[in-house]
Amino acid sequence: APESLRQQLRSVCANLGICFSEVLRELAASLKTMSKSSNIRFLVHDMNNAVEELQNSLKYLPETMHENAVTIIEALPVVSAAALLIEIAARIEAVVLAVDELAELAGFKDEEGDQKHQEEEHAKEMKALQQV
Repeated sequence: APESLRQQLRSVCANLGICFSEVLRELAASLKTMSKSSNIRFLVHDMNNAVEELQNSLKYLPETMHENAVTIIEALPVVSAAALLIEIAARIEAVVLAVDELAELAGFKDEEGDQKHQEEEHAKEMKALQQV
């Protein structure tokens, strides 16, 4: 694909990739700790915003192609990659829903409650150390 098209979508696609990794990392942490994530909704929202940004960039692609005399055949790899990224976002969202369902069925603890428990344990340890 011509450099002008790649340049137009490079940062948008990179941002979407970063969003993917953040969502997947958060899901992995949730599964590892068996706790519900308090950040996942924000991360999915950011991912969906990045998808919208990519879709908006694709809307202006015909103008760019016309201005730079790019044929449809030349643009096809870039458009295909963008379509795959949009599909990946939809699949990741399905994984988020599946992890939510698993968390409910398995009784994952709330992340905030787990943090309070850790703070209480730390306070007990500190009190025990002070008594020694």
